[in-house]
Order: sequence, then C-alpha cells, then structure tokens
Amino acid sequence: MSRPRLGNRTKLGLICALWTLLIAFLFGFERRFGTMEDRSRDWLAINPIGRRSPENPALIFLGIDPANLSELFSSDTEASPTLQMMKEGFPWNREVYAHILDRLVGAGAKAVVFDMMFPAPRPGDEAFQAALDRYGDRVVLGSNLSGAEELANTGRETVTNKPKHILASPTLLPPGPPTDQRLGFVNVRADEDGIVRRAHYRSTLLGYFGIPPESGAEELLSLAARGLEKAGHADLIPNSREAVQFRFSEEFRARSVHEIFVETQWNAPPYNGGELFRDKIVLIGAAGNVAEDRLQTPFGARLGPSLHLSSMNAALNRDFLHATSTAANYGLIFGAGVLAWLCSISIQRPLGRFLLIGAVLLAYYGVVQVLFNAFG
Repeated sequence: MSRPRLGNRTKLGLICALWTLLIAFLFGFERRFGTMEDRSRDWLAINPIGRRSPENPALIFLGIDPANLSELFSSDTEASPTLQMMKEGFPWNREVYAHILDRLVGAGAKAVVFDMMFPAPRPGDEAFQAALDRYGDRVVLGSNLSGAEELANTGRETVTNKPKHILASPTLLPPGPPTDQRLGFVNVRADEDGIVRRAHYRSTLLGYFGIPPESGAEELLSLAARGLEKAGHADLIPNSREAVQFRFSEEFRARSVHEIFVETQWNAPPYNGGELFRDKIVLIGAAGNVAEDRLQTPFGARLGPSLHLSSMNAALNRDFLHATSTAANYGLIFGAGVLAWLCSISIQRPLGRFLLIGAVLLAYYGVVQVLFNAFG
C-alpha cells in the first residue's frame, strides 16, 4: 500500500515553519543576529528621513582647543590675564577655570559642566577650589568609574578586578563618602559591536560593571545627569540604573572657550555681554586637535562631550528610544512566517510572490519608520 504524498500546501507550510523556527532560535541565542538587529535599528536613525532630536537651546558647548589661541591678536592677550595664562600652554594653570566660572556664572548660566577630570594637584588649585565652593550649586566636574585590573598577592600572583571611583584632587574637592554632589561620572559604554547607543544616567560603582551592588550602595549620577540636576531638571533624569537608549541630536557645534575673554567678541553677537549664557547649561570639554576621546556612534565618530550633550538633550526633550518587547519580537517573527506561507499558497507564479513580498517589506519599513520617528 503506497504512503500518501504530502500536498504542496503542507510542504510549503513545513518549509516556512522550519525557517521561522530557525530564525527565532538565532534571534534568541546567536549574538551576531542581535548585532544585525541593532544595525537595522541604526538605519532608522541615520537614513535621510530618520528623525534626530532637535538641539535644545538650553545647551551650549564651549570647546577647549589650544590651537585656536594662535588666532588672538597681541592686544587681546595683553588686555586679559586669563588669555595670558592660556597662552602659556596646555594643560592650563587651574586659575583659568576659576575665571571661566566667574564669567559664566556671572552671566547667569544655570550650570557649568566640565567634561574633564582633575585627579592630581596642579598650580592654580587654590583659586579653582575657591570658585568651586563659591558656585557649588551650579558646577559639575568629571569623575571616572574605573575597572582597572590590579595584581593581588595571595601566595601567587592573580589578576583581580577591583572597580574604583576616581575623584577630583583633594586640593579641589574633599574626598567622600558620600561622593561630592559636584561630581558626575564621565563613563560612556559602547555596545558589544563597539558602537555607543545608550547612556547610563545613574548607577552604583559595582553595578556599572555588572557586579551586584551591596545593600544601600551609594547611587552615582553621570556627568549629564548631574548637569541636569544642577540646572533644576532632576525630574527629567531617567530613574533606571540600566543604560538608556536615547535619540541622538546633530553634533553640537563648539564655540572656543577663549572667546569669552576677548572683550570685542564678548560684547558682540552671539555673546552679547554674556546674554547667550543666561539660564543655560554650558558644557566645557575638549574639541579640535586636543580631543582624543572620539567614540563610534551610529552617526560615525563623535567627541566625548558631544555624547554627554546628546544625552542631556534627549532628557530635556524627553526623547528616548524604547525597544520592542521580547514577546512582540517573536510575534513579528512568527507572523512573518505565517505571512510567507499565505503568500506562497495564494500566488502560484514566482514573480507574483516576489512582488508581493517586496510590497509587504516596503509597507513594513514604512510603518516601522513612522513608529520610530513619532513614538521612539
């Protein structure tokens, strides 16, 4: 007695089911599949119709690029003791940063955020410390969460990982605990493929490195979060201690920090005697040739200060991105498998199937792009 032959519909159903199960398995367990998913989401942001977060006017970037000092006239330098110290060479005498604070806070800046670390004593600390005390409710300095490997002697040498919180020099800020509220960690972590898409706004020292924190561990704020807090926007800081995906803005244009000490520029547009800085968050960080911390993003290499500005910008604009749930992802995969089977059994001609699947893909992309642009 001959065995019954499988019908075409059954064969097509089995083929679609097997491919669907394989794709679902790869999506759940194959790391490279997750990287492909991230890259496809990147395309939603970087393509010509992808929406970027608009630059919030409350943010200003003052860049440190000593090469720009060569543009100064001798008369400008002679008129400003601060410019004279700047021209002595970088790293500057720290009295320069005291003068920067005096000028910006005097102009009405809500917060002055230094995307810089000052871990060791240097000349000018006394003047800078006095300014930090004077404007403690408006200033933020950078700190670093370090997971540097160290050697521990336990009869034989073994390598252990002891996270540390590297603070500002004690000649500037007294060491904790608790950590000084004028500090924010500068760390930015890339995803497994080396691309930065997310930011930690808050964490604990151990939690940042994936180590379960001790009960009651001190919560630390990032440089961006601390700047928002100082400017009166603590309510906009995400509550999660996990990394949060934010919508990137265009790269913020850096204005040279030395320009605020050139009186002819200070009193002319766009500075207008400091009016530009009134009620603003001013971030000061490396720009130009002095900048070494360039990190890869979906939009290419960007300066470290630009990433802090983008994460602050997203919080001010309430412009975060939210991944679809695991259930929704698997629902889409299995739904695509069913759709492929329906297309196969309803249209016999291969060209017709090809055109229909192409139309479905275009429609799917259109819906996804709208959801990304409008709802994050």
